[in-house]
Amino acid sequence: MLPASSPSMSLEVGRTTVPLTAEPGVDLASVQSYAPFKDWVREVGAHVSAGRAKVSKVHIQSVDFFGPKVGFMKFKADVTVDGKFVPGIVFSRGGSVAILVVLIHEGTP
Repeated sequence: MLPASSPSMSLEVGRTTVPLTAEPGVDLASVQSYAPFKDWVREVGAHVSAGRAKVSKVHIQSVDFFGPKVGFMKFKADVTVDGKFVPGIVFSRGGSVAILVVLIHEGTP
């Protein structure tokens, strides 16, 4: 059996076209319609268009669905800002809220 191929296409970030790749089984159409990803592309694209940043590629590592909708997405972007490489691992969820629950056991100082 042949291994599943990795999906790929082009992505417009600012005035630059970069390769958009993904792990086998990831639906890139769902990725490109995911609002938080579109927001990321728009925001980073503004920095690319201004000449402050350069994106050379984007690779989708995983996508988790909540029913038919994308719930979480993890991707890696190769980005330089002012000529310096910046860590580009993104865990995307959109507007979400976190709660820290602290349990204190009675009798514990």
